[in-house]
Amino acid sequence: MEPFGCSLFELKLIQRRRRTRQNVVQIEKRVFRSRTFLDQFTETQVIAKFRLSSPMIYSLYDEIHLALETRTRRSNAVPGLVRFLAVLHFLGKASYQHVSGEIVGISQPSFSRCLVEVLQALRQLAPKYIHMGKSREERDQIKRGFFDLAGMPNVIGAIDCTHVPLCPPSEQEHIYRNRKAYHSLNIQVICDSNLIIRDVVTGFPGSCHDAHILRQSGIYDTLDKDLENNGWLLGDAGYPCLPWLLTPINRPSSPAEAAYNVAHTKTRVVIERCFGVLKSRFRCMSLSGGFLQYSPSKVADMFLACSILHNIARHGGLQEELDTTVEDDMPTIPVENDHRGNAARSKLITNYFTGNKPP
Repeated sequence: MEPFGCSLFELKLIQRRRRTRQNVVQIEKRVFRSRTFLDQFTETQVIAKFRLSSPMIYSLYDEIHLALETRTRRSNAVPGLVRFLAVLHFLGKASYQHVSGEIVGISQPSFSRCLVEVLQALRQLAPKYIHMGKSREERDQIKRGFFDLAGMPNVIGAIDCTHVPLCPPSEQEHIYRNRKAYHSLNIQVICDSNLIIRDVVTGFPGSCHDAHILRQSGIYDTLDKDLENNGWLLGDAGYPCLPWLLTPINRPSSPAEAAYNVAHTKTRVVIERCFGVLKSRFRCMSLSGGFLQYSPSKVADMFLACSILHNIARHGGLQEELDTTVEDDMPTIPVENDHRGNAARSKLITNYFTGNKPP
């Protein structure tokens, strides 16, 4: 009820004051969440929550902290380490954004910004942690590691593709549907005998064949142009047999060919184990963790980040229990071999497996 006898100006002033009081009452009190830091957990809890040990986390954060430093003068800005921990938890647990945010004490909108910042910072480290060997000694060590598995000489990596489930863009839904009828990215990976990831090719939709991705990758041109100074990759029947990529023989007709197939299988299996360990450690990459609700480009960045973190864990000797249920193998579609590849494979069998028992 308005006061009697007020002028129009006084009446408007009274109404404005009432609205101001109402707005003040409606404003919710700002919540300052308690931040989470590593010293609040035991080392076992740190590894379980964030998938890396405390020394690994601190060491890696030192490399990316400049990209994560706050650029605001607000007194309660989210510390860079807290942002990093939130993303580590999300990648490892395949949880919702608000869940990973609550673990470290930040809101869901804050986490969404953190995810972009951390992925961009980690992407800059890819050349340091993912490479085919930066020195002759390192490349020779990779070859020795493979030879010790089953006697396969001159092997520089095992290659295969893995599918990362996602919710596709509606206008391109059909190209992301893979042979198991769910939507995914098909990502090519090369690893060594210690399950270290040596090369990653992302960005191809789930409908793309493994051999097509190989032909579009930089590693194809690199190895095809310099056959003498490199070695062999090992792939399954979904790849063509090339002078630098050896595949198994479909129907071995001699003891030597059978011995070669056994050695090939025992050696190439490391890539399957690599996928299993990677997806056990970082559940967001696995079908068991659900479908990622992000754009294909961001999913590609997430896989690259997980590959870097995986390599850091492997180099640091951090063991992860292998869950064989997380990998989603696709049926192999055989492709036609290259005659040069057949010749290289026959020469290898003659030189190393003729007259020998299967390793």
